[in-house]
Amino acid sequence: MDSQILLRDEIKYLIKTKKKTARRLCMQTGIHPTAMSEFMNGKRVIMRKAAEKYFKHLIRPEVWSAIDAAYSLETIGYSFDANQVPVYENVGNEIKISEDQYQVVSDIIHGAIMICFDLADFVPTVESISQKMDLPSERIQKCLDRLVRLGLITKKDERYLPTRKRFKTTDGVPHPALAEHKINMLRKVEESLKLPVNEWDFVTLTFSLNPDDMPAFKAQIREMMSQFDRFQMRSKDKRVYSFLMALAPLSK
Repeated sequence: MDSQILLRDEIKYLIKTKKKTARRLCMQTGIHPTAMSEFMNGKRVIMRKAAEKYFKHLIRPEVWSAIDAAYSLETIGYSFDANQVPVYENVGNEIKISEDQYQVVSDIIHGAIMICFDLADFVPTVESISQKMDLPSERIQKCLDRLVRLGLITKKDERYLPTRKRFKTTDGVPHPALAEHKINMLRKVEESLKLPVNEWDFVTLTFSLNPDDMPAFKAQIREMMSQFDRFQMRSKDKRVYSFLMALAPLSK
């Protein structure tokens, strides 16, 4: 999702700041107008090679660095909200997804379980996961069953194994499952405040920003997230953490 949102935001920036129409941009890049329209409406994905061919020479260097990093992240790791597996259906500006897909996107425990497979001390059984997550085994079993049905993990005997497939959510199209996911993340942040201060961190920054600079600012945020993800891949950690970065307006 990150690469597509970054690229879409930058195209919007080009159209606005360079005073280009979408059709003129198509003529300049050589991309078909229908393909451009479908991409801007979230109905088509532009792969890395196509992005390099059609847009790299027009995009600001710092933004392209973030887009390129996002493409790399989406092909090697668990950026769980940018994974690719089940089919969903576009209906206007809405996305129809199955109940399993909804639960996997909205409930952060599914993503935590997937990350657990990369831990050196992880034992992939219901009982072990229940103890590690400090959650009832019944809830863990339901999460594992969903992940199996969606093809993200497999079960052999009483143990589970990741398939390394990836899960694709909506690109720039709001969905209740994504909203619920963010709410659950905020609840987890609230819960963490009860833990010893050395187990969590909380930083805020209030600043002014020109709305025209929003695409570039979002690009920096996603590049930072990519750096954090690459950092966590260096070692086999003992715990799973959740990192939330939010941007919210305080004035009109």
